Amino acid sequence: KCAGQTPYSRMGDGRAVLRSSIREFLASEALPALGIPSSRALCVIGSSTPVWREKKESAATLLRLAPSHVRFGHFEYF
Repeated sequence: KCAGQTPYSRMGDGRAVLRSSIREFLASEALPALGIPSSRALCVIGSSTPVWREKKESAATLLRLAPSHVRFGHFEYF
């Protein structure tokens, strides 16, 4: 997300909106609290750039941290 349109964005705009970024932030913090190793979210940065979904929303960037950056799709190795 947040990289703009790429060949991998499946006809989408490649942008993240604030509401989904906050939801992802909360989920990434809940997993370690449950004892499940996962990357951690450092912060969510909002933007005034408009993103159109069903309505106009604010764009956002989620900054992640991990002890290792070895990642295969949705599976991460720590």
